[in-house]
Amino acid sequence: TRNVTLLQLPTGGLLADTPGFSYPSIEDLDPKKLANYFPEIRRAIEQSDKRCTFANCSHTVEPGCVVGADWDRYENYCTLLREVRQAAKDQKRRGRREERVKHMTRAGGVVGVEARLDGKHRRRSRRQVRQSDMKDAMDLLQQEENDEEEEEEVLDWRR
Repeated sequence: TRNVTLLQLPTGGLLADTPGFSYPSIEDLDPKKLANYFPEIRRAIEQSDKRCTFANCSHTVEPGCVVGADWDRYENYCTLLREVRQAAKDQKRRGRREERVKHMTRAGGVVGVEARLDGKHRRRSRRQVRQSDMKDAMDLLQQEENDEEEEEEVLDWRR
């Protein structure tokens, strides 16, 4: 697709066909809010004199649900709800794992995984190591020069 095209759906609504968008992602959908995307559920709730028995009703199998199962896309809704719940669980698990690892692209485009170190334990760069080694060497030379000067002063004092 090179252009954005709006397609009229036979059941009402529009579908946007956009460049770079080939598959809808459900990873960021909140399972608790999925029902808001189904007009049949919203309509059933609005038209009912009662409310669902449970505040966190998923409108699938709970007793006292005002939506019920007698609508056309009910099976689609239940399938999508299961997928969204699984995606949320996977994303939560992956989020914890990704906190501990980082992905690095190496020579030849090979992606590797390395342990993510805490900020205070970060690995020092070669440049920092060299600079630190150089500073240590300069400090050591300075200390040796100071020691030699002190020895000369002691020798001069004894004479």
